[in-house]
Amino acid sequence: MPSSINVIKMHSLRNTILVIPPHEKMSWSSEAIRAISDFQTGIGADQVMVCQYPSEKVPSSLKTSIWNHDGSSALACGNGMRCIIAYLNTAVGQIVTLYGPVGAVQGWKMPDHTIAIAQGSVTIGLEKKSPPSPGSDASQTSFWIPSLQRRVVGIPAYIGNPHAVVLGPVPEGLPESWLASNGDFPDGINVSFVWPKLEHPPANFSEHTRTNWFGDTFFVKTWERGVGLTQGCGSASCAIAEVLFTRQTMTHPDQNPSYTLIMPGGKIRLWRDGLNWVHCAPAQTIAHCDWWYSDAKP
Repeated sequence: MPSSINVIKMHSLRNTILVIPPHEKMSWSSEAIRAISDFQTGIGADQVMVCQYPSEKVPSSLKTSIWNHDGSSALACGNGMRCIIAYLNTAVGQIVTLYGPVGAVQGWKMPDHTIAIAQGSVTIGLEKKSPPSPGSDASQTSFWIPSLQRRVVGIPAYIGNPHAVVLGPVPEGLPESWLASNGDFPDGINVSFVWPKLEHPPANFSEHTRTNWFGDTFFVKTWERGVGLTQGCGSASCAIAEVLFTRQTMTHPDQNPSYTLIMPGGKIRLWRDGLNWVHCAPAQTIAHCDWWYSDAKP
């Protein structure tokens, strides 16, 4: 006999998230995630956040598993964590601890009711490439774009998920379905293109990149593994902020480490708290849905 569970459909930066509240009798498979994530035949989602209680049911503590639209598992999802905090509807400033695949992440509601997530510290470089191959550069990695017959170079950065930050605008004609992988990242990587917001953009961008990276507002587009072009990405924002901060402090050691990143889905604010990055953006509920399945293990 068919059964159902309640699912909360939410979004942050227009990144569509399904929050699955704790349900002790449920387990999830890649097939079920693909079914519920399908925008035509399911509820539709970029990511699915499956919540569980820890050993004791603590209102301000949840375990989470993270799934991508294509049924693959993810290590981190800043916007998904933000949606969970918004769903819990805790008091302003009350810290909630979420235990994800790579450890604890904390979040809280700001006075303006946006949600802040302390995502953690960022590691830059090819940490998985040890020892590096002869002649390689551990500070960068490159990706081939077959449809454009060109290569882009990114700066690797890890904050749970692997990211590559490309300093420059998106190549014209890059397909929305492009997913980057190479010898460094055979399972794929999130690639973000970032470029400064300028009052008077130069006619030739490449001639001005060395002098225009010292602002605090930047445009971003991210291609996320398991998703494609995404409207917004919290973990990517931290990777970008750390790359920008590292680049700026090389010549401007007193640079204030706070940024506004303009993504397709909206703006995300970031600031540095010690070695960790905190990002802040709105999260909203779209709908409460019932997901029907035919047995106890969808």
